Amino acid sequence: MSKHRLNLNILDGNTSGGLKPTGSQSSGCTGSSLGSQIYGRAVEYEGVYGFMYSWYMPKDETLPGLGHRHDWEACVVWIDSLDDPTIVALSASYHYYAYYAY
Repeated sequence: MSKHRLNLNILDGNTSGGLKPTGSQSSGCTGSSLGSQIYGRAVEYEGVYGFMYSWYMPKDETLPGLGHRHDWEACVVWIDSLDDPTIVALSASYHYYAYYAY
């Protein structure tokens, strides 16, 4: 499963207070060249493989003035094989709501 693995890089345990939900939508933040805004885990369960991906954003502002600091969005992709994978299920979060299966 290592070819599907993602890494989370945190330098010396430092984390951010997030970005204020004011100003421009990006606040000049363009992400990390290390990919450290993505967190992933994998598991084998009853003959299928689940890959959970979570995306961290220091700010969530869909409209000017409407947003909050820190946001996580996530999905779980289920495949049937590591050698020749076919997606058998997908579920995704939507803010504070439950996971939806597709």
